[in-house]
Amino acid sequence: MKVGDRVYRKEYGKGTIIHSEKNDTGILYLVKFDNKNEGLHDGAGMGMSGHCWWFPEFELELITFTKKDLKDGDRITLRNGDVGYIDNNGVLGTGLSYGTINDDLTNGGSCGKSLDIVKVERPVKYRTVYTRTEVREMTVEEISRELGYEVKVVK
Repeated sequence: MKVGDRVYRKEYGKGTIIHSEKNDTGILYLVKFDNKNEGLHDGAGMGMSGHCWWFPEFELELITFTKKDLKDGDRITLRNGDVGYIDNNGVLGTGLSYGTINDDLTNGGSCGKSLDIVKVERPVKYRTVYTRTEVREMTVEEISRELGYEVKVVK
């Protein structure tokens, strides 16, 4: 889990991770919930009063963003860099058809991965609500080059 991820906790509903901190027992995540809840605080001034609380990862459920989460006015960015907008279950400004969007926001049409949605932003300052993360395969040499120093893989 990381800052910006959407999560769910039964007692409080949906929220967004706004901060994380490592301590001696692991990583704690500060979650700002969408609704004010009794007994929650402001996360030491990092969030809104009555909306925040710290949790270990095992107490949170990661919410996966799907096609049904898209809303009118959302700005989408495709893998090929094109930017468009969701409008009445359509897509404006891209070669992507709403009907070819799979539930996981990949393109089910004939154009392949270049039309996968990699980012979704919501109106009102267009805050990012989804970013596609993918595993990057690298050799030890590539890792060393990226880091700027030699690495040794240990087990």
